[in-house]
Amino acid sequence: MADDARFQRTTTVRQPRIALLWAAILTFPVLMMAAAFVGAHAHIGNIASTLSWILGPVLAGIQARPKIQQLAVDASPEGLRVGTKLVPRAKLKSALLRREGERTFVLLHGTSSFARIDVEVTGDEEADRLCSALKLDAKSTTAEFSVFQKTARKGAIVALTGIVATAIALGVGVSVGSQYGIPAALRIPALLVPILVLMGSLLLWNRTRTTKLRVGADGVVIRQGLGRANFYRHDSISEVRAEGREIVLVHPPDPPMRFHAGGAGKRKKDAKPDEGEQIAKSIVWRIEKAREAYRSLAGTTAAQGALVLERGARTTREWLDELRRVGEESNATFRSALLTRDQLLGIVESSSAAAKERLAAAVALRSNLTEDEKPRLRVAAERCALPELRERMVRVIDAPSEEELATALDEADADAPRAKRAS
Repeated sequence: MADDARFQRTTTVRQPRIALLWAAILTFPVLMMAAAFVGAHAHIGNIASTLSWILGPVLAGIQARPKIQQLAVDASPEGLRVGTKLVPRAKLKSALLRREGERTFVLLHGTSSFARIDVEVTGDEEADRLCSALKLDAKSTTAEFSVFQKTARKGAIVALTGIVATAIALGVGVSVGSQYGIPAALRIPALLVPILVLMGSLLLWNRTRTTKLRVGADGVVIRQGLGRANFYRHDSISEVRAEGREIVLVHPPDPPMRFHAGGAGKRKKDAKPDEGEQIAKSIVWRIEKAREAYRSLAGTTAAQGALVLERGARTTREWLDELRRVGEESNATFRSALLTRDQLLGIVESSSAAAKERLAAAVALRSNLTEDEKPRLRVAAERCALPELRERMVRVIDAPSEEELATALDEADADAPRAKRAS
């Protein structure tokens, strides 16, 4: 280690074969266009079906055989250097721990679908150091996962309707084209329409059965299908565990919520954990790390802080002026200061403080924000799972006018009763 902010070692690195993956994906539309162009319209449905069945196993096979190398790894807040290649931090989205027998890896997900890097580490402590060096740990940022539920009947009906409609449209298009002798060059655009309908139906079906989990230091946001997002504070969750391929989240007094991490079929007794089980354990590990961060960042929000930052009967403009006065007096050395600068920063960074109090403290700090304090406010915003709070804190930090600050405060004040009920 060169310093505490870096992670450096030579280790095993696994990376996907991106070029090969995209070549396989792009083969599908190319072959479909070729089939339509050469006049194989009568068999285009069978060709599409065959290619669909082949493409899945081919992609899975390519992903199961990544490029494995021994490389020097250098991680810092600027990004990850693997050998001679630098992956900027902005292109890294999340980090997960994976166990494969006696080996431990940190799986780094990128912003694109297939961008992922597996870095082998010696254990949990080294995994934490790597995540911290990249600012991908639970105290620095959120992590988002896509899992599945088996209750999306409406989505399945929509998808089935789309598939049937596509088959009928393809059959009618081929029949009409052959009957009236329409040239192949003119038939291709018409045939693309039902194919796009089919793809849209499948995407909609997948979206309705997909659940998004956003995990932050303050709690977990769960959005099931096309429904509204619900926020659960960590102190309202009694247990998180992995059961096979399922993530079980217990939120009393509600029944346990179960999410499927992927994988199919039954696993043989004494067989190695499959991909779905590994993903489930990795997600549970990340949630547990976020729960640890919640407890360490909770602190003690003094009643004085809540009282000083409370809006009361003030108008928005009066509230804004009062918060600015609190921030200006926070630098005072005499005892009459309402709140010190450290106390205000503590409220902003507290994972247990109310969202409205955290935002009000950020507004109070804003007028005299130092270069050392600004990154702390940004990190406090980045680790919020609650999207409204994260977005408003960023707006407060970068607000170009008092109107922006007033709007953010008004929105937080209006949401306060709902946020209290949700927690």
